[in-house]
Amino acid sequence: MAGYNELKLRTLELFTRSGPIRPGEYMVRARFYPVEAADAYLRKLTKMGLLKRRRDARGHYLYMISHWGELRLQWLRQQLELTGRPGTPRAALQTQRSE
Repeated sequence: MAGYNELKLRTLELFTRSGPIRPGEYMVRARFYPVEAADAYLRKLTKMGLLKRRRDARGHYLYMISHWGELRLQWLRQQLELTGRPGTPRAALQTQRSE
């Protein structure tokens, strides 16, 4: 991956554009394979509070961006504008500058 938090940025942007989606649909749209890995990543973002999860009428999970996810997406975009990388940790930036 080219930059720290790049997948997170792409994922949160996808949910902002798409609204609620199931893990299989996320896998296809984000090109994130296999579905088990995509599902694990969505659960991780849910645990971090960046996504919300609920069940549809058939009992399948639907994921959607949360308020905290929208705030994080805004921050990641700002970092991308400032540094050229989404959410690059300060320690990594300091290491790059000292090289």
